[in-house]
Amino acid sequence: MCPVKCIRMASDESGFRYPIIDRQKCIRCGKCVSVCCMKNEVNNTNKTLGVYAAYNNDNTICMNSSSGGVFWPIAKCIISKGGIVYGAMYEKPFDVFHGRADTLDKCEAFRKSKYLQSQMGECYNAVKEDLANGKYVLFSGTPCQVAALYKCIGTQRSPNLVTTEVVCHGVPSQLVYKKYIEYLEKKYNSRIISTCWRDKRGGFGWNPNHISFELKNNKRICTTSEKNDFQFGFLRNFYLRESCYHCKYAKLPRIADITLADFWGYTGELLEKNENMGISAVIVSSLQGQKVWNEIKQELNYHTVELDYLKDRSRHVWIHPEENPKRMRLMKNIENKSWSMINREMRGNYLYRAIRHIYHIIMH
Repeated sequence: MCPVKCIRMASDESGFRYPIIDRQKCIRCGKCVSVCCMKNEVNNTNKTLGVYAAYNNDNTICMNSSSGGVFWPIAKCIISKGGIVYGAMYEKPFDVFHGRADTLDKCEAFRKSKYLQSQMGECYNAVKEDLANGKYVLFSGTPCQVAALYKCIGTQRSPNLVTTEVVCHGVPSQLVYKKYIEYLEKKYNSRIISTCWRDKRGGFGWNPNHISFELKNNKRICTTSEKNDFQFGFLRNFYLRESCYHCKYAKLPRIADITLADFWGYTGELLEKNENMGISAVIVSSLQGQKVWNEIKQELNYHTVELDYLKDRSRHVWIHPEENPKRMRLMKNIENKSWSMINREMRGNYLYRAIRHIYHIIMH
């Protein structure tokens, strides 16, 4: 939004990107502050219109999706209208960017979870330009990214814009992730060329979740989410971005037209036919979202569920993550710590608790 382009993004010592303003170029117009969705919460007029458990009729689509493959028919719906889809894509194992796709083939890069914060670049301006040219647009991202788009567009939302959001656990430090990747590359003596955070290949299926890394030497490292060291710290909130612990958009009603999440803990009738290919939770929160849902639902196996049922099984639908009490100590001087040191600090905390718990059982 800056009219003189005096803002750049730069990583701090903990590996999180923040805006840096060139004070010599800044004309103090205040636009950057006025459109910041963290300083100025978006006025959300959405209502929860429908909550569903769903998965795609096409097994191949489910196999190549993080959970139930619901994003794909939404993208296909917009592309079929001559529209544009925006979503997060890998550029390198370390870097995630938001990209633009005008064909369904190009949308392939947006599929599956990324678990890193996507760099937006000029994405919001490109969305505005597409909408001004009368294009249908699907924007997919995290809740705060959707809120930021709304701030950039202004109060007059285009009827051609559809937004989807993922239910977000928070975004981890890019620096910590890079240290983890470098540790794996040294351990296996080969460069990592791709990452899959939801690998259903080899009969693994959806639950438990498997994480895999493809190496340049044609080997593949694959572990369950529970046993993956990086995921251990991520799920226990050791190195998430500070704002994630106070997220303004991890609540109901959701900010996007359609919200997608993994439906972990789902025990309903869809599991019988699903063969562990993944179940998505879908929340429709606007008339725009309802219109798209009505266009795509014939491609899905789905049924309606109660909102409270979903809340019990996907708490980040309505609650932001809590900061780990040991986070501050772990993140202190993180730039000077190796991955092995970081992992030892995290695991040590939990080993100490386990030993203390066993001690109290024995003594009492």
